[in-house]
Amino acid sequence: MSYQIIGETIKSATSIKIGEIFRVQTGTSQSGDPIYSYPRRYKENITNQTYPNFHIIQVLVNQTPAGRKRMQLDYLINVQYRVAENTEDVTNLQQQLDEVGLRLCSELTELNLERPTKTKNRNYEKVDGVGQFTFNITVYAIPEESPTIKMEELELTEEVY
Repeated sequence: MSYQIIGETIKSATSIKIGEIFRVQTGTSQSGDPIYSYPRRYKENITNQTYPNFHIIQVLVNQTPAGRKRMQLDYLINVQYRVAENTEDVTNLQQQLDEVGLRLCSELTELNLERPTKTKNRNYEKVDGVGQFTFNITVYAIPEESPTIKMEELELTEEVY
């Protein structure tokens, strides 16, 4: 069975959490409610990107039987933070990447899936002007079984020759 739906759910929950962590209040509405701006987050490759942005990528999933028809799914997620398309002209690039990476390590500790689920093995590094944040998350799933077709008893109303 494919667990692609769970992987997409984890990527979406990661995107929502990153939005919560890095939202910035930009003003107040006429009714007095705060107005926020959120960082750009992508779950797929996009050609015309807005910078700075986050890319959320499912790198790996390991499936292990966990008893009673359950499967343990260990996901490795990579979050890439890009400041600009051409990082050569960015001042304080390393400092910006460090600030984002440290904040992700300290605040992206759990995701809201069906219930709060802790992230593990959080790690941050810089590679070629891109912040690379990785973490593991474990979820348990019960594979959906294909419906079995049962033979029905049919009553003959005509004789068949």
